[in-house]
Amino acid sequence: MDSQGGDRREDQRPVDLAVHCTSPDRTVYTEPGNSEAWIATDYTVPCDD
Repeated sequence: MDSQGGDRREDQRPVDLAVHCTSPDRTVYTEPGNSEAWIATDYTVPCDD
């Protein structure tokens, strides 16, 4: 199972992400090579690897 409770299929690979801090309280996540794939947030939490 994945972190959201669903089943992860074998052909699903993790997506590469780049993180940009556009201001002290704003973070933007982008997918390299895909200019239309981005998420902006004003709240992020650290994740353990």
